Amino acid sequence: MNRSQHRRSFDGFIVGIVFAAVVMDLTLGYAGLSAYSTAQKEGWDALDIGYKSLQILLMSGPSLKPPIPWMLHTARFLGSAIELSFAFWIVLRLVPDAWQMLLYRFPFGRKRVIVCGSGELAEHLAQQAQCQHKRVLVIDPLCNASQRQILRQQGMVGMEGDPRLPELLNLALLHRSERLIAATESDADNLAIAGAAHKWLAGAKGGQHEVTCHLLIADHALRAELNDHLRRTKHSGRCRTIVGDLNQPLAAARQALADHPLDFLPIREGDTTIAHLIVVGTGQNAQALALHAAQIAHFANEVKGDHRLHLTIATPEESLYQAVLADHPALASVCDLDCLLLPASRAERIASLSGCCRPDELISFAFALDGALNDGNNLSYALSLRAALQKPPQLEQLKAPPQILIHQSTERGPVAYFQQQQPSSSGVALHFFGMVEHCMQWDSLFHERIDQRAEAIHKKYNEKHAAENYPAWGALSEDDRNANRQAAGHISVKLRALGVHVEPLDHRRERVTEFLPQERDLLAQMEHLRWNAGKLLAGWQWGSVSDKPNKINKCICSWDQLPADEKDKDYEQIDLIPQVLHDTGWGIYRLPRKDSYDA
Repeated sequence: MNRSQHRRSFDGFIVGIVFAAVVMDLTLGYAGLSAYSTAQKEGWDALDIGYKSLQILLMSGPSLKPPIPWMLHTARFLGSAIELSFAFWIVLRLVPDAWQMLLYRFPFGRKRVIVCGSGELAEHLAQQAQCQHKRVLVIDPLCNASQRQILRQQGMVGMEGDPRLPELLNLALLHRSERLIAATESDADNLAIAGAAHKWLAGAKGGQHEVTCHLLIADHALRAELNDHLRRTKHSGRCRTIVGDLNQPLAAARQALADHPLDFLPIREGDTTIAHLIVVGTGQNAQALALHAAQIAHFANEVKGDHRLHLTIATPEESLYQAVLADHPALASVCDLDCLLLPASRAERIASLSGCCRPDELISFAFALDGALNDGNNLSYALSLRAALQKPPQLEQLKAPPQILIHQSTERGPVAYFQQQQPSSSGVALHFFGMVEHCMQWDSLFHERIDQRAEAIHKKYNEKHAAENYPAWGALSEDDRNANRQAAGHISVKLRALGVHVEPLDHRRERVTEFLPQERDLLAQMEHLRWNAGKLLAGWQWGSVSDKPNKINKCICSWDQLPADEKDKDYEQIDLIPQVLHDTGWGIYRLPRKDSYDA
């Protein structure tokens, strides 16, 4: 049941309550007046009593001498309550916006979220905040009466105006809000909103907590520059600015590889299987998927066997491939990278893609052409490729049937039909990703679930190294928070390598509280591989002396070259995993339950 249906149901319930109260008031009034007339010998007939009962309901009943029956007293109070409630309802109907703003400004209860913008993403984020039981205020220069009514029906407040104005930020209670989300369709406007928020909060009185300002920056080059600027600038004041959270291509990539991992069959130590990702496209969606895969896809057989991720970028023009390499020069250093030049005709392209399949690989295709106009192309090519792959003897020669990831902009597009179909139990699986309704969920955007694990990792690490006086989670830079998030996000990859199962805590079963020595050694080396790749992809380099401002770190090296004290840090990260999962409601078990699932 959606909010408008819930509201209609609630209104019907209220009407029923009021009708019952009116009937009860008239009944009590009639009974009380009858008893009073008999006791006082007034001689009122039925019509007189009925008329006086209506007067009591309308708060204009006759003045009577005591003693007055209790039924009459009750009828008077009930009539007054009905009249006042009716007057209150009239006021709400006449000035609904003022009432919604009054509820928004109420000092206790739910946290406030301010959303600036009117596009599809801003609307989706506002709805997501509402679903998280936040008080939501939407500021938009074009928020007219009809739009405010729609927002009001959804339980949100709409405000017309420029969110850069100090008086509007004051009215929106920015200083008492949890988040400000700048999600207009203009990068310049979003930056201006963040600047106005910083300036206003610097002089605002009241509210001592930090406000997080999330910016939607569509231009990936500008986003990278801003992230670099924020990394170099020491955080101060009451406003923390975050640029990367509203990066839809990155959110889509994280969602795709979390839901459909490249090691969809476990890859163990000593295994010769190679995970192979073929990405069709070179736009932002394709680059985000390739980079995220290169960052997290470090499996057990890379530790000693050097079986790295095989990443293929498929494009019709080599210049586009070279542009990707220019933007991400470290990509080739963390995985086995190659380019597949696609022919001009559709049939030849499908043949070239299907020819990428090798018997010793776990193969994942990803059609990630940018833009809603390419949703049809992504789907069409994926269906043609699936048909080609399922022709014998193609599948019989492979270790496992490939999976095909298909980027779609919205669930309201072609994907709506396929989501109603039952997935095939065998053959090539189709998986959809990137839909704004799915990848831009509140939890995945703002890391609330993964932050539980990341903060627990950081806290327990601090407890072991109290003498080094590391900052608390709240004082960490966004770069350092992301480092902890990446470590927490890689836990599932590590545990799949051991063949263990992550399930909700069950105190009746024996869970893993510490790893075996050989498991501990394997996972520590996997953690170092992941950390190395993350640093290299972020533009860091090796140096004999670490220099954080200039992105130089002495630990960007192989495991054998890593100093013993630095290896100990990786081991400590691994030792924390069972307790961190336990503290967040999960356990590691050697044997699965029938309903087991990954965290």
